[in-house]
Amino acid sequence: MDFYNSGQNGVKVDTMTSRDYLNYLDSNELNAQILELQYTGREISFIVVLPKRRDEINPKPIALTPKADFSRINPNVGQAVAKVIHKTFISVDVMGTEAAAIMAIRLFKLSGFYTNTKPIIFRADHPFLYFIRDKTNGLILFYGQINQL
Repeated sequence: MDFYNSGQNGVKVDTMTSRDYLNYLDSNELNAQILELQYTGREISFIVVLPKRRDEINPKPIALTPKADFSRINPNVGQAVAKVIHKTFISVDVMGTEAAAIMAIRLFKLSGFYTNTKPIIFRADHPFLYFIRDKTNGLILFYGQINQL
């Protein structure tokens, strides 16, 4: 299969293939397909957010200003982020996922997924976002963006 690096240049890559019943969401709001892959034990899942257009994702800098609202994390006022240090490693293959990090972030609840009963082709052949989520508490353990293979 070709993977379109940065949404443009196609390069041949090895891929994983599966025919299974999976949680899937076709989001018009995000203009993306979202697929949830369950890990053994079903407490952890791997979520792929694939834009419908190949050129939809562009790396953007994270801007945390003193005006950022952290009241949902901690109701104390006057808090701002001075520095963020984050280092991760992730490897995903047919045997599973190996990952390590020094930070975890709670982002959102995954509602709106449904188990699809009709065959859908989900081809991650261009840049996409991924999340590794602990389903027992909703915590996002890892997240990242694949732009180039």
